[in-house]
Amino acid sequence: MQYYAIIISSAQKKMTDAEEIMKRIVDHKGVTQLMVINQNGHPPNMTFEINEASESQVKHIHEFAIAARRVVGDMDPTDNLVFLRTSSDNFEILISPDEEFTVVVVQEKMEKTTKINENIFQQC
Repeated sequence: MQYYAIIISSAQKKMTDAEEIMKRIVDHKGVTQLMVINQNGHPPNMTFEINEASESQVKHIHEFAIAARRVVGDMDPTDNLVFLRTSSDNFEILISPDEEFTVVVVQEKMEKTTKINENIFQQC
């Protein structure tokens, strides 16, 4: 399980709230990774060293989110990408971009897990 910690601000309450939200996401059945990426495509304030595979994933997911935002903007310049969900045969990637950070959840693709985690970001 990969877990990127993020410090939102110096206010302890905000950090506690962010940690609680991240813990709730990670505790969902089937979740294998949680990544928080800043606008430069880097995990901020990491509590561990990132390996090459994780660094590559972060880079590609960041580029993918930027491309998806452009597509939405091209379709309707007044619209903005809020949530992106993509899946392969084995897993799903849930991407929630924001102005400062992008939250990414990777989860196993199973019928039961998919139904349980379908609204993972709405619950938090």
